[in-house]
Amino acid sequence: MNKTGLLFSHKTQIIGLCIFATVILVAIGGCIFNYGSSIYAHLSLILWVLVYLAAFLIGFSKEKDEDEFIEILRFKAMKNMLCTELLIMILTGVLLGLTVLGVDYPKRFYSALQFINHFFCRIEFAMLLYMLIFKVSVWKYRK
Repeated sequence: MNKTGLLFSHKTQIIGLCIFATVILVAIGGCIFNYGSSIYAHLSLILWVLVYLAAFLIGFSKEKDEDEFIEILRFKAMKNMLCTELLIMILTGVLLGLTVLGVDYPKRFYSALQFINHFFCRIEFAMLLYMLIFKVSVWKYRK
């Protein structure tokens, strides 16, 4: 039974890629031209919403040649993404939890752990990781 009816058409993937590219260009422009803080705060919220939208459109749209093997690749990519996310969450959680027991890390290492825990344990990273794993596996399959 083919369950690809739950996916968007291939055109929405192209729209999602265009939105994502626009967000990246605006973010790079913000770093280069250093927008004002009040403008950047509003722009940042809009950019995050657009990243969510782009990730949703890219991640849940059909490929040009959607078949059963592509469906298997989707499942494997989701499984690999979940395993990677859980490994990162468990590792950083244990290392950060050791500070409660009195383990004293250098300040830079502790800051790096907090950054990793904050950045990598977010839904955007999970979607981007899923898309990366899936696209690489589709690329390998077609090659």
